[in-house]
Amino acid sequence: MIKKPPIHFFYLGNEIKIMQSFDLFLTRHKISFKEGTLWVTSPQTAQDDIKIIFEAWLKHLAKKYITARTRQFSIRYGYNVGKIIIRGQKTRWGSCSTRRNLSFNYKLMKYREDIIDYVIIHEMCHLKEMNHSKNFWALVNNLCPNFKDLKKELKSPPKIQQ
Repeated sequence: MIKKPPIHFFYLGNEIKIMQSFDLFLTRHKISFKEGTLWVTSPQTAQDDIKIIFEAWLKHLAKKYITARTRQFSIRYGYNVGKIIIRGQKTRWGSCSTRRNLSFNYKLMKYREDIIDYVIIHEMCHLKEMNHSKNFWALVNNLCPNFKDLKKELKSPPKIQQ
C-alpha cells in the first residue's frame, strides 16, 4: 500500500486532513471520516484527483445534511417547502423557485453550521417574500438576528471554527 502526504480542506468550518492510500485489490474508492481526517483508499489504478473525490464526498453529505436541516427549519418555523435540491452553482449559495423548491450549493458544507443555517433561513424566507425588500430582511432578522455578520463571512473563504 502506497501513501500520499496529507492535503487540507474545509468541512463545517473546520480544516480537515485528507489521507489517501492505494490498494491493489480495490475496484472503487473507499471513504471514511474520523476525528478530523477523511480517509480515502483508492484503487491502485485510480486517476481521480483527490479534490474531485473530496467534492463528491461533500455533495453526498450536503444532500443529507442540508436536506435534514431545511426540513427541521420548515417544521419549526411553519414554512411549506417543496423539493430541496443540492447543486454546484458557480455564483449562488441558494435559490428559491416559485414552485417552493429550494436549491443549495453543496460547497456550503465547507462553512460553519451557523452560516449554512443562515443560507437555509434566507431561502426559506423567500417563500413568503420573493424579493429582497425590507419585509424580507425583517423576516430573516426575526429568525437569524446575526444574519449581517454571517452574510459578510459568507463572502470570504471558509474560516476555522473557534
